[in-house]
Amino acid sequence: MDLLYVVLRTLLICTVGLLIAFQGRRMGLSIFNLTGRLNRLQFIICFIVLMILFHIVHYIDDVFLDFVVSLPAYWFTRVVIWILLASLFPLSCILFGRRIHDSMVGNHHFHQYLFCCIAIQLLA
Repeated sequence: MDLLYVVLRTLLICTVGLLIAFQGRRMGLSIFNLTGRLNRLQFIICFIVLMILFHIVHYIDDVFLDFVVSLPAYWFTRVVIWILLASLFPLSCILFGRRIHDSMVGNHHFHQYLFCCIAIQLLA
């Protein structure tokens, strides 16, 4: 049962995140654009900022759960954290997608593909 909860939660967060990214692309928001160059320094800076944001969300989750005393407050906290994670997920997809796109267009290095695939799996 615990595994089922984690799998369904992950699928829900990823689905909502991808819907956010899809709507952002349809509305023409430039942050969801996969074209354009993203050099290694920009990628590393964005990756570090994104990991700090994920860490802050998980820290908020831990702090909120320390103060929860009722079941409705617990589920409200969970839903808030899920919304925060769903809003960060499209940014990570766009970041790694642009890096993979740059790797395919530019130099063909296997380690860049491998790094992006591993990083996407670690975030999911």
